[in-house]
Amino acid sequence: MLLAEATPAPAVAEAATGTVTLLLETPAILSDPTCADTPVVQYARYFKEQLGATLVKHRATRRMAGEYYGFRFRAYGPDRYLPFELTEAGAVFVLEVTDAHELAAALAKGLEPVALRDGKLHGLKWQECPFKAANGYGEISLCPDVAGMAKALADEAAKATKTTS
Repeated sequence: MLLAEATPAPAVAEAATGTVTLLLETPAILSDPTCADTPVVQYARYFKEQLGATLVKHRATRRMAGEYYGFRFRAYGPDRYLPFELTEAGAVFVLEVTDAHELAAALAKGLEPVALRDGKLHGLKWQECPFKAANGYGEISLCPDVAGMAKALADEAAKATKTTS
């Protein structure tokens, strides 16, 4: 039996600037359990530092992932057990984007996990964290502008009605 020839993944279209809506397709580490800041502040910091974008609003749930992962991968040092804080798949982030290239890169590669050290976000290495984009975590996609599409369809229908009258 022959295996079908693999088709390459479609190229990521050039992302637009302005207001965009991102959908988190797979869980990702976007916040730090050691940080006292609220989730909204942590998400805003993440998107500002990683994508150069401003967080407008979001809807997300988080969970802790520990046990084996917390013992095997120590993001906060070899002598400290701390579970990872994952933002669940299905989270939606509305961002004001100024750099389309940063967004396009994130769409292609995924969102990398971070930890807060010395008041700054630092990327985690594979030795510290299993939730890397290379392992399938942090995948994002652009959500279509449903409200904008509905308005455009309504406008088209109104024009069609006027021309037939």
